[in-house]
Amino acid sequence: MGRLIKNKHKQLKIKYHEQIQRSLATELHKRLMQLSPTAFEKIVLELVAKIFNVSANGTKHLGQSYDGGVDGVIYQDALELDRLYIQAKRLSTDTW
Repeated sequence: MGRLIKNKHKQLKIKYHEQIQRSLATELHKRLMQLSPTAFEKIVLELVAKIFNVSANGTKHLGQSYDGGVDGVIYQDALELDRLYIQAKRLSTDTW
């Protein structure tokens, strides 16, 4: 009987965890869609920099709204020779 209760409890925890994840993903998507294009580009640049363990000082926002080009650069070394060029694309809610 105890094992059955533990399994049921574990299933409930998994179910609620999945619901919370979906809710957070939906809210995050909604907020990202409400940002200005420039703010969205800067958030993407900051996120990619964190993924590559680069400080905010190692990034430079270049883009302007609807410019169709590179939105930012992440410098991976002190001499700024190794660079990642970033182009942020925000898809419509139909594609998400």
